[in-house]
Amino acid sequence: MGRYLNPDGIGSKADRLIKLGAIELSAPPATLADLEDTMALVCVVDNGPFDAAGYAFDDREKEAFSQPDDLRPKRWLVMEKSFVEEHAI
Repeated sequence: MGRYLNPDGIGSKADRLIKLGAIELSAPPATLADLEDTMALVCVVDNGPFDAAGYAFDDREKEAFSQPDDLRPKRWLVMEKSFVEEHAI
């Protein structure tokens, strides 16, 4: 089951998470092992009327967000795992 972040504020969730310290990547890492242990991967998916910030907590979740037939725009972020773990629902 997925876990999601819902940061307060106006604008895209990606932009709000960047203001909270996230760093945008040009593409997702090949595996989560490529990230530092203290960092978490977040995929912000543009669903049209709303966006969703999904926490890719393992490689299976990362692959679910990376399906090549899913053409929705996505932004990939890394941020402190402690923050993501505390705020993801």
